[in-house]
Amino acid sequence: MSIDIANHLHRRVRSVVRLAATLECTVAEGVDWLVRAVSRTGVLNDQCGLTAYYKLPLALALAAQHEDGRRILGLATQKFRTTEGHFVDRDPGRRLRYCDLYEDLWLSWGALALGESSSARRTFSYVERFFDRRSGGLSSTVDTPPGKRLFDLRSTALGGLVALELGDADIAQRAAQFTAHLLLDQPLDPTGFYLVRDADGAIVREFAKDRERFFVVRRDQHRPLFYALGLAVCLLARYGLVTGDLSFLPTARQYVDASLAISMTALSHDYSGKLFWGLCLLDQLTGDGSYAELSARVGRYLCERQSAEGAWVPSDEQGLQMARSLDLTAEYCVWLQLVARRDPDAEGLSR
Repeated sequence: MSIDIANHLHRRVRSVVRLAATLECTVAEGVDWLVRAVSRTGVLNDQCGLTAYYKLPLALALAAQHEDGRRILGLATQKFRTTEGHFVDRDPGRRLRYCDLYEDLWLSWGALALGESSSARRTFSYVERFFDRRSGGLSSTVDTPPGKRLFDLRSTALGGLVALELGDADIAQRAAQFTAHLLLDQPLDPTGFYLVRDADGAIVREFAKDRERFFVVRRDQHRPLFYALGLAVCLLARYGLVTGDLSFLPTARQYVDASLAISMTALSHDYSGKLFWGLCLLDQLTGDGSYAELSARVGRYLCERQSAEGAWVPSDEQGLQMARSLDLTAEYCVWLQLVARRDPDAEGLSR
């Protein structure tokens, strides 16, 4: 090995070590802010919608804050869960996102991480009603007749990830297949990525203008849903790690390419957290240094965005709005903690 190459590698190792230490400090400060916030009287009051709750149980579970995590899960269950196991937000605006089961999936994952398996499975059993066995897609809405349902990438990819945690190999595989086929079937449109299929399996390309961002990701949108593609990377890479089946790995790589082709902003956006974990999983699976470099770029962005108090504030807000800051801080704490839990037995699995 030449001296130049050796020096380059040495500098890279030192850079990685420094970033890892920074990320560890960042997540500790984020978790500390969450614990302090949810412990204050009146923070989770009767006016708070489900947004303030649904990511907290998983974030707190991963941080071993089980008492607070179970308390928040219990409050969310009491306030928002129906007898069928479905969590319903009071805010009617949340129902217009075409992603009715998204909170259910987060809360199911969180309950499982807290050791509340019966609660996790009850909610996931409700979600299962809306999986389409033929396509592997998860319906975007719960009040639409079966023949008119839409199946979206966000719900499906997150559903596949939760299925992996629950050990449901069949649903996880079907969700991964839906995710992979959606990319392979994209129309020749370099300006965007379509997210939804209809009940006949066709990609939905016609929609109301004010609903566009829920159907396609474009660079010129206000807050494009980069996280849908990030979730796809997470599912396809995580599926390979958990099962040893690497058949979806090439498509996971293509999802990264698709995200960055839309805009490099995907690496420095409120919605970059999911892609961060996905890139780290790909680095772990492949040993491809480009994923380490991209994930480090996202990691630095997340660290820089954290407030002095330890919270993250959405970029479109001027000051701290508690519900949305709880949502974003809990989410970033989840991805940062999952990144820290690298599986040493999976290093370079595809090489």
